[in-house]
Amino acid sequence: MARRMTEDEALRAVEREIAERGGSVDLRAEGTYRLTWHSLLHCLVVRSVETRREVEREEKGGKDLSDRPRYEELYDHPVPPPADPRRSQRLELVREGSVREEECACDGGREPCRRCDGRERIPCEESVACPDCRHTLCCLVCEGTGRRRRARVPEDREADGDRPVKRVACEKCRAPRAACPHCRGGGRTTCALCGGKGSVPCPKCGGEGTAEHGDCGGAGVRTFWTEGIVERRPHRDPVRLPERRPPLPVRRRAAARGDWLDAVLGPGDRLPGGLDPVHRAAVEPRLAVRKGEVARRVEIRSLPLARIAVDNVPDRVFYAFPGRSGTEAVAVPSRRRMAGIAAAAVCATTLCAVLLVLLR
Repeated sequence: MARRMTEDEALRAVEREIAERGGSVDLRAEGTYRLTWHSLLHCLVVRSVETRREVEREEKGGKDLSDRPRYEELYDHPVPPPADPRRSQRLELVREGSVREEECACDGGREPCRRCDGRERIPCEESVACPDCRHTLCCLVCEGTGRRRRARVPEDREADGDRPVKRVACEKCRAPRAACPHCRGGGRTTCALCGGKGSVPCPKCGGEGTAEHGDCGGAGVRTFWTEGIVERRPHRDPVRLPERRPPLPVRRRAAARGDWLDAVLGPGDRLPGGLDPVHRAAVEPRLAVRKGEVARRVEIRSLPLARIAVDNVPDRVFYAFPGRSGTEAVAVPSRRRMAGIAAAAVCATTLCAVLLVLLR
């Protein structure tokens, strides 16, 4: 546990810091200082908040629920608190006597295929457009109509513009060496899928005419039960003091070398005895039990911190805190010093701007 730091210890640490910088001052004798307390507090209250609800559940086929806890009244059913309030938890229970299996209205888990309506096959085109010619070139004389439109066949005519085609006699107009050899002037050929039968086996049911019933998953039964759901979720409530944090160099030094009070509390644990009264007043209201709270974890880090302004050192402000090897002090520029630096920077910027204008 961190020890308390007295005002006298803080002043001694500041005197040592000033001496290391080549100065000398007896703050206790001269009374030329102003000390205010800005002790640091990092506190996180993590509550596991529970909610309970019931839902009606349905599962395809049979469902083995023997490994789930049973309950009679969900909101009175005891559930052990979570081991770690920082983690979410979900428990699924079963209401006693609510589990039942019902036969499905289907035929043993099967139903007529919705694609073919149980007919096992679906319609298909008996013939398809000839893949080896375009319609106007299926016959160079009649163009697939059966009526001759040209007196003779043009020589070396090509079907697709790239390769010559050995033409055959057209079955429609009887013109020699005029028709596509594949369709013989008809422009269409027998469908390769159905072989000209006009139907093919249904691809959804594989030609069986029935498919797995979706409502029962093909099992022929469905399982119903009432499910109780217990959910625990962490709710984080941070506390940080002071609200206006000390300068960054002070926070870094304190984090690395401070003799912090560290404590982890569970439900019912009391706040540590060495806690600053201001910190105690900030934390205690957060420890009230909230609605739905079933577990709690409180993490506390506290460090006494004193701010000392010395009249004889106006450009510096000192912060003192208890370190692991004694009380330490950190010097940072005062507001007066920072204002002077800012004013000098503005003057330098203005002077540079004037010189640039004059040199043009």
